[in-house]
Amino acid sequence: SVKIVVTGALVTHDPPRMRITELHTFVDKFVEDGKPVSRIVAQANVVNDAKRIGKAIIIASFHGEDGRPITRPFQTLEIDANDTRPIQFVGPVGSTVGTIFVGDIVY
Repeated sequence: SVKIVVTGALVTHDPPRMRITELHTFVDKFVEDGKPVSRIVAQANVVNDAKRIGKAIIIASFHGEDGRPITRPFQTLEIDANDTRPIQFVGPVGSTVGTIFVGDIVY
């Protein structure tokens, strides 16, 4: 295993400039090769509260029944100033939990 030691961090007093809102997930059930299977679909809005265009890496995380991560797909999204964009990620077959979060942001 890996051990990470944090020796310092800067804490901002400003709210995040880009954020995820209205996150919801649902189970997508279908038949594949004659067998019923399911996966999680995660949908949300990405909001840019900054007064300028921003580009962010939006990351999803899907976990299996045992709680272990299965996949972490991502998408680079450019959002206009004070704008909102919808986003959707479809998890792999067997995923039972999913979420979406903002990664790196560039303005």
